[in-house]
Amino acid sequence: MSVTQAWPFRTAVARFIIPMALCAIAIPNVGADPVGIPTEKRQGSCSDFNTFLQEKGVKPRSNDDESKRVPKRAGVTYAEIKNSPNINETERPDGQWCYKVDLATYPFEVTAQSRILKWTPAEKPSKECSAHLDAWLSNVAAHEQHHVEDIKRYTDAQWKAWKARVFEKCGPQAATRTLVTEEANAFLEKGRDEIAGKIRSMAEEFHQTEAGKPTPPLNCNICDSSSRPTK
Repeated sequence: MSVTQAWPFRTAVARFIIPMALCAIAIPNVGADPVGIPTEKRQGSCSDFNTFLQEKGVKPRSNDDESKRVPKRAGVTYAEIKNSPNINETERPDGQWCYKVDLATYPFEVTAQSRILKWTPAEKPSKECSAHLDAWLSNVAAHEQHHVEDIKRYTDAQWKAWKARVFEKCGPQAATRTLVTEEANAFLEKGRDEIAGKIRSMAEEFHQTEAGKPTPPLNCNICDSSSRPTK
């Protein structure tokens, strides 16, 4: 009899946050929120926004508490990489049990989501201020998208290398089940740490390039004259 069961021990999950500097990628003015990227909107004056950015920064996820904010960062990318295989067990006629974990049937589940701060003036800004805001927001979004694409590209490549791995042994039921699951878990956990480390190093390398360098905060000389702080 052959039965496939839910993974009995640890699930390999990598969760990590990559705080991103304000990006310096020049892209066209899009005039709107970046599609698919959540924004955390802040009102007040331009100067108030810049102070908040420097002292508090963005939260990786909307439901994070205030302690999770990343000072001096207008954007962050949160990544979660999970692989949750099942284990197949077969009882042989001689009373032995065979256990098999085939990673090819259980690909990575990759979640990479960015979140950025956005200043929303209390009053309608001038055309010059609107253009400045749109360009600034677009730059931050482009920076975060670079990290998202790096994460997906690297995990796709790793999956191609991982999917050939099969863990399979036969023997006494309990001992063999434990042996197979522990071997698979050790492989998955090691891989999880390697993936997380590589993605962090890729982010750091990008931040050392011209495109990944920080840009200045908002230019309040352009905006504060046309956008008064909220009372």
